[in-house]
Amino acid sequence: MQEYDMFSKTTKLPDVLFREAALRLIELASFRGDFYRCLLTHGRLVDRFPDEVQHQMNVALTFIKMKRFQDAKKVLHDIIEYDHSNGVALAYYGYIIKVDEDDIEHGVANMKKGLRLSGDQISDAKFYYHLGHGLMFLGRSAEAYAVFEHAASLGLFLSAQQRSMYNIEGLTGQLSVSGFSIRAEATRVLHSEPKSMEGGKPKNYR
Repeated sequence: MQEYDMFSKTTKLPDVLFREAALRLIELASFRGDFYRCLLTHGRLVDRFPDEVQHQMNVALTFIKMKRFQDAKKVLHDIIEYDHSNGVALAYYGYIIKVDEDDIEHGVANMKKGLRLSGDQISDAKFYYHLGHGLMFLGRSAEAYAVFEHAASLGLFLSAQQRSMYNIEGLTGQLSVSGFSIRAEATRVLHSEPKSMEGGKPKNYR
């Protein structure tokens, strides 16, 4: 990762190599949860390619991941001022208004408009969760359910009813089935290692 960092700081690199090094660094840093390094690298991409709005959008999204909502809002505001039809920017602008400022009605209005303009560009479970939550709060249950169904069709939720944002393939949420599996496993361990279940001095498990 240090090599990619070094390359992304080098202004003499051709654009193609600079972009490749920067994007690879962002990928690695994001995997490690190093959003500050991601932010710095997105900033370098903005400086190098000022006409490519996506890099500014990525700065805003990174601010959101860092919960620096007002910093993200400023960036999004500038993007919207430049391009009123940028649905992704408008959608996340509304997300911040809803989540950080607790203005649910205004936030939901911007989220819905932005989503309509952006089509299926947004693949963020948290976004759909908060949009649906806001619609439910406003008493618009049918619209909320439609949002959840759409998110499920994108593979972001298991279903409109099972809206966990941490879905794992193969995890169905069927407690009765998993309960039997856990019970069977516990029984197997009990019969295979009965002494470990007896009283007396406990083993030193660390």
